[in-house]
Amino acid sequence: MMLQACERNTAPTASFQDLPKQPGIPRRPLVLPELDDFYLTHSELVGNLIPIGFSRDGKFAYLYESSNEGIDYYNCHFVLRDLRSDSTVLELIHRGEIPNAGNWKSMMAEMRAIYEVFLQKYGIVKGTFELQSFPIHAGADQIAPRVEKSVYPPGTIFYADRFLKAAEVFLVHSRLGEKSVAKIDLRDWMAFGYDQVGYLQSPYEDRVVLIMMRTTWGWEGGPSTLDFELCGAHLSTHFTPPAP
Repeated sequence: MMLQACERNTAPTASFQDLPKQPGIPRRPLVLPELDDFYLTHSELVGNLIPIGFSRDGKFAYLYESSNEGIDYYNCHFVLRDLRSDSTVLELIHRGEIPNAGNWKSMMAEMRAIYEVFLQKYGIVKGTFELQSFPIHAGADQIAPRVEKSVYPPGTIFYADRFLKAAEVFLVHSRLGEKSVAKIDLRDWMAFGYDQVGYLQSPYEDRVVLIMMRTTWGWEGGPSTLDFELCGAHLSTHFTPPAP
């Protein structure tokens, strides 16, 4: 288990008790303009994102079962994300110690009490949250993400014109304009996809968790791995109006 923590003061308002394993965020099939041997559009190596709850001051807690390419043990992350600063406040990584060992039940038996401490400390209120599809409707307005992707310059790496070097996620408001909500460095991944999946709405403020999916080329070609990535966004502030 690995612990990365940043201490902050919040009122203890949550009760963890016995968290059942809720269905994870469903995987959306990756649709690409050209289908050849390079692109592997189906994979069982997909991460599983399980929402836990939100706090009143912009934090979001979730569990994430990794896609585990080349790993034969159960691997689950407990993550507290600050949606206002878009930073990880705390991450607990639980790994099985021997091959083919560990599962949800054994992990929860060992970690439940620890998770409860941090949920209470950071004011996370547990609930059931369903994935919502874009666009987001705000009265008569609509809001949706836009993703800009850049590939490597020709000749710099293998298949440079297909692997992503970086991506930037924008939120586009039909009336207020748009704003950048995340800049993603993809140089450490052989990623050829970074796409929107959906969002989760905070019950306490006008803020959402944007759910993105990173598609990464497999270690020896295939199958590809699919992992969810999150970023927070407020729905009514810091937009730049379109140029006249």
